[in-house]
Amino acid sequence: MAFNYDLNRLKEIMQSFYSLTGLRLNIFDSDCNRLYAYPNVYCKFCEYVRSFPKANEKCDESDRCSFTECRKKDGLIIYKCHAGLTEAVAPIKESGIIIGYMMFGQITDSADKTDLIKTVSKLCNEYDMDEDKIKKYIKSVRYKESDTIVAAAKIMESCISYIILKEMISPKGEMLTEKINKFIDENLCEATPEALCRHLNMSRTTLYQKFSEETKKGLSSYITERRLSAAKRLLRSTDFSVSEIARLVGYNDYNYFSKVFKKHFGKTPNMYRKAK
Repeated sequence: MAFNYDLNRLKEIMQSFYSLTGLRLNIFDSDCNRLYAYPNVYCKFCEYVRSFPKANEKCDESDRCSFTECRKKDGLIIYKCHAGLTEAVAPIKESGIIIGYMMFGQITDSADKTDLIKTVSKLCNEYDMDEDKIKKYIKSVRYKESDTIVAAAKIMESCISYIILKEMISPKGEMLTEKINKFIDENLCEATPEALCRHLNMSRTTLYQKFSEETKKGLSSYITERRLSAAKRLLRSTDFSVSEIARLVGYNDYNYFSKVFKKHFGKTPNMYRKAK
């Protein structure tokens, strides 16, 4: 996915984060391509590990796995990479859709670095690294207490919110999902995949493929989610009857609407309204 980003303002935010925490920030797009990092260089430990092609591939694979897990959770994760370092990654979201990731890492939560040294021995055996040299480079890995890492991760999430708010990074052009959201919200009763195909002048195959690439979701289930979210808003903010709300969001069968609503939210519409 192509991006517009304000590099000067991004640098300022990332430099401020580094000055406050001493942690290196990275920004990736939704295809796992690194857009920018501050500082631009790896710590000596990571630089040495990545100087071995197979180990470098493993580092990149570890990054991709973290993005997959972040996408599944739809939120922040803190984890250990294949080399034993602690890292954190959080999604960058636009209109509820993940358009990239922000990550910090190259640290350890082990004060004496014992766990890291154990991992290093495995790396040396697997990639034929110089054990004395890599143990020396362990000194470049910063130690942070677990509570400090969690606090820094929360600050990173706040940075992401600010970056999106100030439009420092955004996808080029209007995203397909934004067009779909607008159509569904304006045509709740008529919103079907077929209607969207006609509206967007796309074949069903192309629409499903492009939507899946942006959201990792199925289009039909997404339309259902959007309708039910609208129903929740109406249940909270209006006095319309449940049957009338069902009709407004595209369900002529009240019983079926109630069944689908409960399946998604664990409560019937009436139960949800009473608990609001």
